[in-house]
Amino acid sequence: MKMKIKKFDKAQLLEFLTVHVEKGVFGLFILGFLFFCIGALKHSPYDKVPKDFMDAASRVDSKVTASTFDPAADVPPVKELPEPRDVQDVVWRTDTGWNRPAFDMKKRRPEPKFLALQDLHIAPGYGAILVRAPAADGEKPGAAPQAAAPRANPSGGLRGALNAAGGAAPDPGAARPAAGSSVKGKQWAVITGLIPYASQVKEYRTAFRDVRFAQADLDYPNYHSFEIERAEVPPGNSADAELKWVLLDRKQAEAEEATIGEIAVDPVDPVFEDRTLTKPIPKISGKEHDRSVGHPKIPVGPQPQGGGNAAPQAAPAGGGDGLRGRGGGLRGGNPGANRAVVANSTPSVLVDNKLFRVFDFSVVPGKTYRYRVRLVLDNPNYGVGAQYLANAAFAKGLTRQAPWSEPSAEVNIPRGFSMLAGGIKPSRNVNDGKLEVVLRMWDQKEAVDASRLVELVRGQVANFAAEEVPIDRGNGSPEPRLIPFNTDMLVVDMTGGDSLAIPGGPRARAPSQVLVLEPNGKLTVRSELADAETYEPTKQRLKQLQEAMKPPPEKDEEDDKGKKGKPEGGGLRGLGGAAAKATGGAKGGK
Repeated sequence: MKMKIKKFDKAQLLEFLTVHVEKGVFGLFILGFLFFCIGALKHSPYDKVPKDFMDAASRVDSKVTASTFDPAADVPPVKELPEPRDVQDVVWRTDTGWNRPAFDMKKRRPEPKFLALQDLHIAPGYGAILVRAPAADGEKPGAAPQAAAPRANPSGGLRGALNAAGGAAPDPGAARPAAGSSVKGKQWAVITGLIPYASQVKEYRTAFRDVRFAQADLDYPNYHSFEIERAEVPPGNSADAELKWVLLDRKQAEAEEATIGEIAVDPVDPVFEDRTLTKPIPKISGKEHDRSVGHPKIPVGPQPQGGGNAAPQAAPAGGGDGLRGRGGGLRGGNPGANRAVVANSTPSVLVDNKLFRVFDFSVVPGKTYRYRVRLVLDNPNYGVGAQYLANAAFAKGLTRQAPWSEPSAEVNIPRGFSMLAGGIKPSRNVNDGKLEVVLRMWDQKEAVDASRLVELVRGQVANFAAEEVPIDRGNGSPEPRLIPFNTDMLVVDMTGGDSLAIPGGPRARAPSQVLVLEPNGKLTVRSELADAETYEPTKQRLKQLQEAMKPPPEKDEEDDKGKKGKPEGGGLRGLGGAAAKATGGAKGGK
């Protein structure tokens, strides 16, 4: 009999599992729990209690406290190492690095931030300057000006510096025109500012730190040139938006600088100067420059050397001489100069600021100007391969321009007359006070610089008839000349001269101030304190010239006959009475 096998039904199996699956899972859980309990019963309990651990810790603490340290016994001997020797890496150096990183971790060269000139100062000036004759045949044009005198000492001025150095101070009017040279009157505006050298070096160091291609001559700022723009300020209008800025002509500046024949003493230490941006000072016949050729934030006189960090600063190729060879002018520099570094260039001390100084000889008397300056630096990425640069455009162009500086304050170029305020002579009547001033007259065409000491009262116009005044032309002998002083300046008001009560101190008076209406309609204030540095030397120099102009005293004929052949007071034989008196006076003074 054949058995009939029932066909397998998948639907029934799926229904069975769906209905009874939770029972199977629960059974497996119970089975696992039973195995866990049986395994726990087979393990013996832990035989330690907390007190046992506390006792063990106490024993360790007692042993550490009672133990001693013997370096000889407890420190194992160290094998002596061989003494280090200098290895000449040149012998073992290879072109290919043997331990190069898998990836180049250094960055590509960026372009640093270029900083603008800061704290612009403008000061007018005038004087008689030695002008060189045109170059002779076969002579190189633009020869270097005569060398300057030794540098100054801030405590004793320019003359005090020379006296301190053991030398005689030169007469400020001792400039003698050389053969074929002449003295020419000039007016100028000296432009000074602060070059943020230390901050610019920091920008370069930050930009070029950990770059793929680094070179010392590229990674320090090298100033190539500069540009100056000047705006004429109309009377009564000084709005910045309405100023018309004009770029000053470099060719005209070069022609003017090339004629300067002698350089004056520079009161600024060379450590604060830049070979491109600090122009030398032309020497003035008959007087010295004031502090306007420096900057209020740049110290004068020799500075301690070696006090700062050295930063290599290569000399620009092509060098130069005199005023033109400093690498820049009003739009100056060496446009085609090679950027290569001079092999033995000396590093300069890293000072916070360096002095920017330029003379603008194209000013017009009576006009008011404002200036702004833009520094031009060598491109630190010029000539560098594109594979080392963050942007291939960084290699284009020899130079890079910094932003324009902030515009300077207004500066008025004197019309030929100026006033230096002195003290006020007090009076019982307040309105009767007299102000002592020095009037200065400058005739640029004649190169004549004359001064006159006068007294002014309120409401007076500073016009005076022609009077014989001494003119110093730098030849050691003053020349008398009739000069009228018609300044057309009106004294509106004045203050000062009152006694100041200082307990336990010397008697003093309040410094004077005078309100003056200029011929151009502007009101200006002259201050005794502001003019003191120039007023006193000018007054003393005027008195010296007036004394030198006086004729020698006439001799008494009868007195000469009685003293003929008889030296006075045992004086030297053969010398006149003056020498005898001098000898006798010297003896009496001992």
